[in-house]
Amino acid sequence: MAFGIMHDRIALNAELAADRSYGFSDADSKKRLSDALTVLANQAHSGNILLEGKRLLSPEDDVTKAQNEKIPQSVMVDFRAFDITIDGLRFGNGLLWLPDSTAAWEYTETKRPEYYQNILVKFTDLKKHAKSGQSPVFTATDKPNLPLGTLNKWWGSLSQAEKNSTEDNLISLCKKTYPENRIIRQRIRDLRGSQKRGPKPISP
Repeated sequence: MAFGIMHDRIALNAELAADRSYGFSDADSKKRLSDALTVLANQAHSGNILLEGKRLLSPEDDVTKAQNEKIPQSVMVDFRAFDITIDGLRFGNGLLWLPDSTAAWEYTETKRPEYYQNILVKFTDLKKHAKSGQSPVFTATDKPNLPLGTLNKWWGSLSQAEKNSTEDNLISLCKKTYPENRIIRQRIRDLRGSQKRGPKPISP
């Protein structure tokens, strides 16, 4: 829904942790995920999309012993917080476990202990009631990619101040110079130098 590609929580986590974010900035990728979560919760609450999952009353419950069950529509008023670590929903709203723009991973505590884990949804329901997003990394485009050699020459023509500017600013500059080409964000990142990212462990 957010990026126009099917990924499980492991693939989603890997894409975000690897500083790729499906070709979007951190803020944009999180907004897309948040918007997709809102649509999913609203459609589930209205009964258009059926969700299933394992209901656990506390973190001490054994998920392997929990039965898969349909999540009642009424529950979707309150359980709208996505937790990538359990592939499930908790009490509250929004994204509970994603990296911020400084590459820090923060976990937001919820006010109630019960939650739904290993959420399942029918793909046909999503196609019917939720609009699919697009990713500049995974979505085909009519524009040809800017050749790497041309990109390197463009990079060499920049001033040091321009090279030190933000990633989004560099992409904007490159797009203005080469409007007929597709600019790959990862190549800009490679030129700027990689930044180490990774999840912070949750404190007990």
